[in-house]
Amino acid sequence: MDAKTVVVSVSIIAAALVMAIGGYGPARALGSALTEALDAIARQPEASDKVMRALFVGMALIESIAIYAFVIALIILFANPLVGYITKEVHPNRNVHYQTIPQPRQGLQESPETLQVKLPNTLPHWKVRTTI
Repeated sequence: MDAKTVVVSVSIIAAALVMAIGGYGPARALGSALTEALDAIARQPEASDKVMRALFVGMALIESIAIYAFVIALIILFANPLVGYITKEVHPNRNVHYQTIPQPRQGLQESPETLQVKLPNTLPHWKVRTTI
């Protein structure tokens, strides 16, 4: 298997896990919230308006977690940046070009008043970003 196949396979498994966990948690929370709300309405029927209002707001917030999980799963499946890095198709800024500059000289002395600077010999090349 090549690298792209591995990344796509792992992405599918990750998206499935995200949806499984992101769907199970909110489903349990919605069920328990509804159970508690019905319990509260059964005990105090005159407060049913306030309980239902709080229930609907809480259910909307709980459901947003499942929607976030769904969006993350879609991003993993269809906008996965790792696939682009593997196939060398990622160009974050197409106007940036790299220019190689040769290694600087070992010592630099322009005049007797300036200090002599010793540069290390460990850098093979410097990379400088230039934009067009």
